[in-house]
Amino acid sequence: MTKTYAKYKKEVYVYTGPVFQGKKIKTIGKGVKVPTAFFKIIYAPQQHQAITFLMPNKRVAKNKVSNYRTNIAHIEKLTGMKFLTALPQAERNKLISTTAKMWRVSCS
Repeated sequence: MTKTYAKYKKEVYVYTGPVFQGKKIKTIGKGVKVPTAFFKIIYAPQQHQAITFLMPNKRVAKNKVSNYRTNIAHIEKLTGMKFLTALPQAERNKLISTTAKMWRVSCS
């Protein structure tokens, strides 16, 4: 999906990482924490658009991916990280608070 977006939008920046939620985080081996979810933020600067997902750490059917859309502000709250900080404040505020519709792309 990310490669398709990159091809269609011409230029994208992608942020991805783990999310650890809950009081009891699973571990494997010697204290290696298992993420409860993963986030992906795809920002298309030429279109001034961003789409964000918070995916559970389990198999998700391709036709269900859109159910996991969220906004950047939610990811910032979960992770304590800040994204797109180089943008003008008004543009950043709009992008981080919006949950985007699925981007339509041509797969030709």
